[in-house]
Amino acid sequence: LFSRSPNPEELRTKLLQKASVKLQHFYNCCFEIQHTKKGLANGENPYQAPAYLHITDDSVALGMASLNPLSEQIPCYTNLADLDCLLNLVIALAKSFVHHFGKAPHLAVAAKHGNACGCAISWNSPMDALEHALWGNAKGIWGGELVVNFEITPEIAQAMLRSSQREARYGNAAWMLDIVAAPAFTEKAGPMLTARKFRKVFSLPELAAPDKAHLLPAVRCVRGGQLEQPPHDFILQIPPNLGWNDTIKTDMILAWAISFWSFHGGNEVAIVKDSMLLGAAGGPSTVDSANTAIDRARNSHCDSINGATFAANAFFPYTDAPKALVDAGCSYGVVPEGGQNFADVKKFFLENHTNVFFLPPVIRGFNRH
Repeated sequence: LFSRSPNPEELRTKLLQKASVKLQHFYNCCFEIQHTKKGLANGENPYQAPAYLHITDDSVALGMASLNPLSEQIPCYTNLADLDCLLNLVIALAKSFVHHFGKAPHLAVAAKHGNACGCAISWNSPMDALEHALWGNAKGIWGGELVVNFEITPEIAQAMLRSSQREARYGNAAWMLDIVAAPAFTEKAGPMLTARKFRKVFSLPELAAPDKAHLLPAVRCVRGGQLEQPPHDFILQIPPNLGWNDTIKTDMILAWAISFWSFHGGNEVAIVKDSMLLGAAGGPSTVDSANTAIDRARNSHCDSINGATFAANAFFPYTDAPKALVDAGCSYGVVPEGGQNFADVKKFFLENHTNVFFLPPVIRGFNRH
């Protein structure tokens, strides 16, 4: 903070900055002491113990203070970190659906390591949303997380536990979900899910209306300090003059939210069709992301990519990723504009009759770094 500059005003400014940092650190420490500190099972790994959850604001909607555990198993650092990622995804999805349709549908997110590998909605049936989410990537969800915005009944709980169709395809009927979160569980459904010793089950009543919650500022500890920035709270708003029907809008909202709130290594791409995630992947490059998302979609859903919608959380610097998506059968997409070759990218989509909604260049995603 100090320099050899003889300028008194510059020195004064730097001293004030240093004092501000010291005061912020002091008040942060005092603030944490006054709030709840909960022990966790471990950190990222069992040897990273002890691990704690510091609840510094119990008024945050869908915050950690709202978690009501139904199971006796204590969660670990990774469980809560993954769950927090999925809650942000659910909030973003619900807000966009409310904007476009006036309400949120039945929504299910099936994930691994906090990244959606299955995600689906249904306007009529919670069971349909659940099953399509689980089958987004039936192998990837093994040992993963499930978050829904509807009550869990015994019928739905049973579908979360086992599937004869899964057994026929993969030789094992169990979904093996490690984390389950829902707004409510019926009296019989809760014990069905908590019977497995290592499953952590949480009720969060606010999940019934996740659009009411706010996306929060991003804070991340780094060596010797912390990074902080305003919330990544952009919500997809598709202009009505594009003339797209509700089916396309639904698929675009799903693909956009999954690509923007996932982190598979950067430059995420998601592919959605018929209100169901087919495949999602990350970099390091956009063409790697696109090809991996296509491979995952084909591995799980064979040839059902034709007519699908893609989304990317970063602009396409070249036409290689667009070509991969178009050749795979994608007909719609949403991607930030930008890059030196944007004119070529836009021309490529037009020439291949692919309807793409370009976001302004200030919108890029990357919020999971």
